[in-house]
Amino acid sequence: MPAAAQLPLFARPLLSPVGDLAGIVSPAKNQGIKVARGVSRSRRDAIWREVKRQVVEQGCMVGYDLSPPPLFSEAQARTAASGGIAPLEP
Repeated sequence: MPAAAQLPLFARPLLSPVGDLAGIVSPAKNQGIKVARGVSRSRRDAIWREVKRQVVEQGCMVGYDLSPPPLFSEAQARTAASGGIAPLEP
């Protein structure tokens, strides 16, 4: 998701099967994943670096370990969705 995005919805960044992603991703099948068994650590790390490069190049951030967001009441969610500021409550 672009770091400065205002809307909570976003499209997935497009990953191209180039470099270390050749044979790993297929743009024609963007709803699933390909399980690559027996990949070495160095190959796995190279694949991840290429994913990160392509995602960041599209103006997006990479998140992989985040705390869950606070829970909003329905009224707070509507306020936030309309661009207003909803108070954060536990």
